[in-house]
This record gives sequence, structure tokens and C-alpha cells, in this order.
Amino acid sequence: MKKDYPTMEQKLTVESIEKEVRIVKLPRMRMIRSPIGNPEEPNGKLQEFYKWALCELFNNEEEYPYGGGTPLFSVDNNGFQFLVKVNDDFVNTPGWEEFNFTGGLYAVFSAWMPEMLTKYEQFNIWLENSSIYKADKDAEKEGRLVMSHIVTPPALQEKLQNEQHDIFVPIQLK
Repeated sequence: MKKDYPTMEQKLTVESIEKEVRIVKLPRMRMIRSPIGNPEEPNGKLQEFYKWALCELFNNEEEYPYGGGTPLFSVDNNGFQFLVKVNDDFVNTPGWEEFNFTGGLYAVFSAWMPEMLTKYEQFNIWLENSSIYKADKDAEKEGRLVMSHIVTPPALQEKLQNEQHDIFVPIQLK
């Protein structure tokens, strides 16, 4: 059952989300993931994994590529984790957790950090009212989580004191 938009202001905002949403199909890929952690903790497991990935997978480039080995964040109730694509011939010497990402259909939209939660809520209203797409209720069981990728270069993040993310939400056709 479709839900009504609570206010005209929200409807306009939700309708603007529709113009931003991109639908992509992510391929199956081999990935490694960090332990779940707090990104604000200066010396935690998340930061240890990130430093290792920068050195071993991205040649110490802080501005890692958007494609290829793109690091993604996934979030659950316990914190954040990094997900990183690796080649099939990658040897996991440090023993980070590996998994085979099943790929699938994702809706992607961009949000600046302060507006991320509001935009995610607006996206969900749009998705509930879509005549084409719906949330993929089985995605989490398949390891397909809501993910985020920081798209703002580090030097610009520092200057703006803000960062923009692409948010990936698993979806399916109705």
C-alpha cells in the first residue's frame, strides 16, 4: 500500500530525490571487509584496516579510485565497516574477513554528511511510492547492505569540513 506524503514541502523534496536517483547493477565480486568499528575512534580496528588498505591496495593514494577497488562503508547497529573489492589472485596475508559479494540492483543517490539521514528518509518515501522499484527485503541475508562511498577528495573535505557520499541501497523490481 502506498503512503501519502506528509507535507507539500516534503513531497517537493522527495520528488527532487527522484531526479537524483541512479539505478546501477553491481557485479559479483570478491571482497574483504574490516572489523566493525567506530570511524571517530583514532586507533581502532577500522582505522588499522583503512591504513593497511591504503598501503597495500591503493599504493598510498589518499584519493583512491571510484571504481575498481572502491572502499565502501556499510552500517549496522554496531558501527561501520569498510568493504573493499580485491582481485581473484589477491592473497589475503593479514587474514581479513573475505566474502563473495553477490552484486545486484542498487539505487544510488548523493548526500552531504549533515543531510544524510534526512535524505535517506526522503529516499525511502520515494521508494515506497515507486511504481517500478521496491526495497529488496532479502538483500541483507545475501550480504547486500546499504553502503556509502565518500566521493569528496580529502583536501576538499578538509577545506569544507564536510564530505559528500554516494549512498547505495539494494532494490528490486516490483
